[in-house]
Amino acid sequence: MQMNTRTVSRVGVRDWLLQRISAVCLIVYLLVFGILLIKHSPLNFTEWQSIFSPLWFKIISLIAFLSIVVHSWVGVWTIFTDYIHPWKLRLILMSVVMLLLIAYFIWFVQIMWGV
Repeated sequence: MQMNTRTVSRVGVRDWLLQRISAVCLIVYLLVFGILLIKHSPLNFTEWQSIFSPLWFKIISLIAFLSIVVHSWVGVWTIFTDYIHPWKLRLILMSVVMLLLIAYFIWFVQIMWGV
């Protein structure tokens, strides 16, 4: 019996892969952040600044937040596609979520780089 390869969705594989890669990025970030928190404890404002001020930490924080955005989008898209059947309502909800994720990402960049 042969499998019909035309029915296998490449988008589904891409989404699955994005979910896994973003999850690994978040785990690595949480481990690095946890180590830094332990290293810099007790925490005060100066210690928080010293954790978030190096460029390398800003970059991995940006990657981690981008991973949160991607992970969230794939999850929300999957849930909305599976459970919200009226396409107009689904389009409106997905647009709202996308705009919120973009706004949160811009806000995060402004906070991290003090714009």
